[in-house]
Amino acid sequence: MDFPRFELLPNEILIEISDYLDARDIYYAFYGLNLRLNALLQSLDRLYIYIHYNGRSRIRHDHLFALRVHTLIIDRNRLLDNLHQFPNIRHVIFIKSFEKKIEHVINQLNNLEHLTIKVKGQGGASRSIYQRIFTNDFPCLKSFIHKASHPPSLTNTWTQTPSIHFLDVTSDFSRIHMFLAACPNLHCLKITIPKLAVTLADLKQHEKLQRLHLTITTDQLSFDELPFDSLFVCLPNLEYLYLQQSIMNIDMINNLKQSQWLANVLARHLLSLRQFKLTLCLSANQHFDIQQLKTNFSKAHDQRYEHELKII
Repeated sequence: MDFPRFELLPNEILIEISDYLDARDIYYAFYGLNLRLNALLQSLDRLYIYIHYNGRSRIRHDHLFALRVHTLIIDRNRLLDNLHQFPNIRHVIFIKSFEKKIEHVINQLNNLEHLTIKVKGQGGASRSIYQRIFTNDFPCLKSFIHKASHPPSLTNTWTQTPSIHFLDVTSDFSRIHMFLAACPNLHCLKITIPKLAVTLADLKQHEKLQRLHLTITTDQLSFDELPFDSLFVCLPNLEYLYLQQSIMNIDMINNLKQSQWLANVLARHLLSLRQFKLTLCLSANQHFDIQQLKTNFSKAHDQRYEHELKII
């Protein structure tokens, strides 16, 4: 972009552009060009740094923006070798990083508020990291996201982390009670479930949870009421329920035609429910009357709350 044109852009647009650029690129490109840009850059306080596995790890001229870096993204196992110079980092995102590298970084961040770990398979966040998170080793932590193909091995020796308000994890259905008990102020829970249990044990009432996202990847039909009955009875203030189910074969679809779509269990327990959205993920080469399914779904839930069936 021609600089004179860039310089004429309003501050609001320049600030929005900064959301998509590494702090180093912003400062190396624009700092020192004129007083207006200098003042604008000095006003930014939520910059990010992306450390790529084959990219830069040492940061030059970090004194210009070190106090304004809010988010650190680490791809693979490349580490930032002067992390201590960035005292205001509140969010760390790990991509395909090993446990030791993750612990090395988070041990240096006493005020960490958001932790995101993205891996394939069962990796990144082990039992020990979960143990630390859910025994309040990070008292400022507000959200924890662990994107993994398989749930980690967990032991029920957690205490509580009152600061956590948002969780996005992969776990067995039978472990949901552990997360709810450990996070008494949890507002939103997103959980990917590879396997359903018949019922949940030791689940105590959770007053704060308002949003629940369940993604069920098993080919087991998940519209039997019993598993959900034991969960929803403990969530009296739930307002938004999002359920995503994989449909693997035509028999599951035929069963859906006779299903009440969880309407009965929702009516029994979720009296504060405002919205229920269901997404069915179909495998290839499945042909059936989609409109009929949507009609049945709508009739089951009537006008008690906003509802939507989405088929993809």
